[in-house]
Amino acid sequence: MDDLANSLSVALNLTDAECTVHTLHDPTPSNVPDPDAPATDIFLVAKLHTIKSFNRKVFMEKMTGDWSNISHFPVTITERTKGLFLVELGSVGDRRRVLLQQPWTYLNQAILMDIPSSVDALNGDRLIKLPLWVQVHNTPFLKISQQLAELVSTSLGHLLEIYRPSQRNLGALLLH
Repeated sequence: MDDLANSLSVALNLTDAECTVHTLHDPTPSNVPDPDAPATDIFLVAKLHTIKSFNRKVFMEKMTGDWSNISHFPVTITERTKGLFLVELGSVGDRRRVLLQQPWTYLNQAILMDIPSSVDALNGDRLIKLPLWVQVHNTPFLKISQQLAELVSTSLGHLLEIYRPSQRNLGALLLH
């Protein structure tokens, strides 16, 4: 133990090159967002599919409440032209949750939704589809198949997904 204590008490002699202190900066990774960059906004465009008149302010308040309940961030709805509403969400995950829980309704009328390509050019031309969950009843158990789902979807629209557990039960289909 004395040898160790003696070796620690010896002065350390460094050369001029060894005495030079260098500061190394970590390079900024390319996948880290710039904190000064403006946040990208996450939007949906929505339209109530109805010919009836409705209170737009109450619609915006109700849907803001409904969508805020399933979102992690606040939801803001603003009215635009031609009966369109711009829905601003806080994250891509919030937008995904709102879209996955379609179809949304207000006063028993469908709400058509889409992701806008540009906030400046909202015209609602793409608001023509609504995803629906369709369940086929009274189908013989052995006839429930992928082919039946495709046959039913040809008359209703585009087949999005088959709910596999129900394929073993009643043949529920998720159609668009």
